[in-house]
Amino acid sequence: MSRDLVTIARDLYAGRPQDFTVWRDELAQQARSEGGRALAAAVKKLRKPSAAAWVVNALSATDRFDDLDDLREQLLSAQAAVDGVAMRQLGRDARVLARQIAESGSVLADEAGVVLSAAALAEVQETLRAVTVDAGVAAAVRTGFMVRSVTSTGLEAVDVSAAVAVASALPDVEEPAEPEDDQPSATVSDLSAARTRREEREAKRAEEEQKRAEAQRARELRAAQKQLDAVTAAAKQAEQACTASTTRLEKAGRALAEAQQVLDEAQAAEEESRAAADEARLAVDAARADVDRLTDP
Repeated sequence: MSRDLVTIARDLYAGRPQDFTVWRDELAQQARSEGGRALAAAVKKLRKPSAAAWVVNALSATDRFDDLDDLREQLLSAQAAVDGVAMRQLGRDARVLARQIAESGSVLADEAGVVLSAAALAEVQETLRAVTVDAGVAAAVRTGFMVRSVTSTGLEAVDVSAAVAVASALPDVEEPAEPEDDQPSATVSDLSAARTRREEREAKRAEEEQKRAEAQRARELRAAQKQLDAVTAAAKQAEQACTASTTRLEKAGRALAEAQQVLDEAQAAEEESRAAADEARLAVDAARADVDRLTDP
């Protein structure tokens, strides 16, 4: 079944940037083999994401962006109410939140083998901050097709078409509606409640992360125990083999000692035999001498 460009791009941009070019060429070849020459050409033109853009794309698939969206809505309400205090506080919250999410993105980069420099990490933070002030940036990031970072002051909408690999994937973004005169603007308590909801979501994520970490530690402990059992069994076998070797060595030593004793005894007997033979030869020589003397006229 043939696929469209958005579906292909979704597979492509979900991969690692270091695999991007090879994977893109393979996908283009697949499209061409299915008869989609125009589609293959479009796939071939898809741009490789920067390291910062890859991290943003990876983060867009997590629930952390719910906090950014919530913060953007609260900022819009504060702007509509011309609430300077709330806007400053929310601005600080946005910077803190962007930094926290960017740091979690650096973990994803490490796990994928993506080199993320300090400058690239700063680009991730700027893009995440832009999400909190620009709905168009938020929509672009949500596609997962970012190829470069973006910045926004929130004063005017950012043209994100050049930052997204597949512009056709961008949804239409409605301008925020002006509050009606009879509709109350956001109050400090509303903003406080929104912050509380973000903190509750963060606490829930921290709890889930702790559970995952505990489960991982449990798996590692089981693996370590299994390895320890295997090493212990191998050590026991080695000890048994060593004991058997020691026994054989001691037995061989005793046999060697016995053989040495037999050899020593044989050598002593040989020496005694040689001594007796020497004495016998001397006795023969003496007897011959006596015979010669007696028979001499």
